[in-house]
Amino acid sequence: MGELAGTYGNGRCMVQTFCASVLRVPISLGAIQKVLDRGAQAIAPHYSAMATPARHALVNSIDETPWFLTNTLQWLWVMASDTVACYMIHPHRSKAAFAALIDDWEGILVSDGYGVYQSWVEARQTCLAHLIRTARSLAARDHPDLAACGTWA
Repeated sequence: MGELAGTYGNGRCMVQTFCASVLRVPISLGAIQKVLDRGAQAIAPHYSAMATPARHALVNSIDETPWFLTNTLQWLWVMASDTVACYMIHPHRSKAAFAALIDDWEGILVSDGYGVYQSWVEARQTCLAHLIRTARSLAARDHPDLAACGTWA
């Protein structure tokens, strides 16, 4: 139920239909919510255990992407070190959401050019994949000077 509702964002009615038709287990919407609440409580310590080393890593790559949850736009944020990844779904793509993800982390940020990341006061590295994409885009330009710069890069 947690996988269907949480990971895949299906509504409670969809989960209820799945349980009845596939598992042959009739279940009320209230009972589904109780199962989901218990699952969330059960994984909370594990989430904290994963978030702690990420928030103490020297270097983290951070990114966000649109995430639709029950047809509502949310944002899936990720903070990934070389050993662990910490995910967070937040209703906003904002400085407040970024702060909620990183908590008190102050390491080297690897990111794209999103404005929130531009104001990072610690050390920052632009994601190499984004730099390569920009160089390729410049190389494809009609203006010879821009194309030469992109080709060189």
